[in-house]
Amino acid sequence: MMMGAHSFDDKIKAGKVKMEGDSQVINDLMSSLVTFTMAFELLPGTLPDTAK
Repeated sequence: MMMGAHSFDDKIKAGKVKMEGDSQVINDLMSSLVTFTMAFELLPGTLPDTAK
């Protein structure tokens, strides 16, 4: 799942993850996550002038 190599569902099907209880809770959490690009500015002023 790290870096999007495998989905959470793929891990469950492969037996690497075991799910008990209401899976909707984890689905809701995962749907709120954001994937950032490598150009994401972590600190203000850290982007090169040409990228702004």
